[in-house]
Amino acid sequence: MRIILVKGISIIIPAYNEEAYIKKCLERVISECEKYHGKTEIIVVDNNSTDNTSTIIQTFDVKYINSMANSPGAVRNEGVKNAKFEIFAFLDGDCLVREGWLGKINEAYKNSNTGAYGGECVAPYKDSWVVTAWNPTELKQEYNKQNKLPGANFSIRADVFKAIKGFDQKLVSAEDDKLSLEVIALGLDCILDNSCSVIHLGSVSYTHLRAHET
Repeated sequence: MRIILVKGISIIIPAYNEEAYIKKCLERVISECEKYHGKTEIIVVDNNSTDNTSTIIQTFDVKYINSMANSPGAVRNEGVKNAKFEIFAFLDGDCLVREGWLGKINEAYKNSNTGAYGGECVAPYKDSWVVTAWNPTELKQEYNKQNKLPGANFSIRADVFKAIKGFDQKLVSAEDDKLSLEVIALGLDCILDNSCSVIHLGSVSYTHLRAHET
């Protein structure tokens, strides 16, 4: 099997009214980029937020895009238009990456048959019972090469993404499911790896987060 070298990862973060979460999200991503050995860029697509999301984003050294797109897929596709590297890694603006996130993505794409790669989202340990009743705080280890990936933690090879023509902009939900199935239909692996999970903050405030949740 041919081994390919991942030269760079474009991290694309859609955001809409994420003033409570976007600062922590970007701090984690930037810290991860600083530890990573390869090239990266961070692109934040603000979907015309009406709160202070825009102001917060622009305090960071990232590419900032304001978008009027009217679907989740369209917002992510706007970010891709400004991306320059051969791997696109999508992360939602209310999620926290764990240490080693970029390294796992890099490792996955050393296999030329990997079309897409990602992990599930977990709730913070101290989230409310309402949230944790529906969202796990821990995941069973899973590594499945033919699985649908969540858009909140979804990476894909740029050439594959462009061949599929990106996320379906007509869909208001399940656009990530469709993209996953399209990757699989090409005969490529769409890998769900729960060791690459991210923390989804949702409606929890930062005071509920524990410092060791990395």
